[in-house]
Amino acid sequence: MYHTASRHYTFIFNMFVMMQVFNFLNSRKLGDELNVFEGIFSNWLFPVIVVIIIALQILIVTFGGLAFSVYKHYGLQVYQWLICVGIGAIALIVGLLGKMPCCIPKED
Repeated sequence: MYHTASRHYTFIFNMFVMMQVFNFLNSRKLGDELNVFEGIFSNWLFPVIVVIIIALQILIVTFGGLAFSVYKHYGLQVYQWLICVGIGAIALIVGLLGKMPCCIPKED
């Protein structure tokens, strides 16, 4: 059964990619290191890759059309992008809470 592209599916796809970008940031620090942004520019390749991912996502969602099965009328609106980024940013909060000793006790 063939489904046409819809703004709903485009929104879900975009939200998923934004969650992956923030998870990418979260995975930089392992263990008890809380600040995931510390030393982010120490390796120039990391920010370049993040910018490329976000730029390609903007191009795909805005101009991808049927080639990527996204909504054909210029993608998502600004407030929908902000919602996707906001939901994706929740990964930073979840990552921080997971590293806090008060939330998850460490075994000795």
